[in-house]
Amino acid sequence: MLRVDLPLSELRPDLRDLYEQFRDRFRASADQELIDAFNREVDKAGWVGARGAYLAALHDEFMARGFDFSAIGDQRALSLRRKIRLVKVVEPL
Repeated sequence: MLRVDLPLSELRPDLRDLYEQFRDRFRASADQELIDAFNREVDKAGWVGARGAYLAALHDEFMARGFDFSAIGDQRALSLRRKIRLVKVVEPL
């Protein structure tokens, strides 16, 4: 599992700015676009700070939208081992 819960204050200033850019983009994205963004990262081996900022922003948007992403992570981490799909749940009145 990849830890994504670091406080913004602990990020380098350039990565903090990048995180904010990604977060703004994800806020404006449709639900399916977020799922597609996550699935593009599955099974990639490389790691740089920018990727961490990207995944932290994506994780935060999953939480902000109230997604149940328990199959791939929790409030502190994400797993990039498998792809996910969006399932809409309709609750009775």
